[in-house]
Amino acid sequence: MKNINLETLLENASLIEKFYEFKKNHYYGPNVDVSNYKLEDYVESLKRNDTDKIYFYCEEENEILSYLEIEYYKENCCFITDLTTNKNYRKGGHASKILSDVLEYLENSDVQEIKIWVDNEKEFLHDFYKKYGFEFGSAGGDMTEYNLDLNNRRRVLWLNYQKQEQ
Repeated sequence: MKNINLETLLENASLIEKFYEFKKNHYYGPNVDVSNYKLEDYVESLKRNDTDKIYFYCEEENEILSYLEIEYYKENCCFITDLTTNKNYRKGGHASKILSDVLEYLENSDVQEIKIWVDNEKEFLHDFYKKYGFEFGSAGGDMTEYNLDLNNRRRVLWLNYQKQEQ
């Protein structure tokens, strides 16, 4: 597993292009039109980013297999904002491997809490994160959550939640 911070990434045009192609081809679902998603737009979005991010990725033969992004939210807290596996390598344990490695990396850092947002419709992801100790809680409003408190070994995942009409 490799990692790179945003400042260093912005100095590496070939890696930016590799991340852009990976996200364009593997992050978005089949119902999302990515024909207007341009490299220049991706670069501009990186430059506008005012948060502290670290990008983790696994590659083999110069091809990204899995990608995970963390964003430091506040002191001792971060979000996993993106975890994607190359469509050609899914079900091969790559997401599990990168998530395990990143959790180990974060456990050896000052981070005490990790949060994740996941589409409520992707129930398979709820089970996936629960395997790593993420527990259910309530954020109130339109959110459902799971959380990771590294001090207490409690993990929290925030899920998009749509209340049912009554």
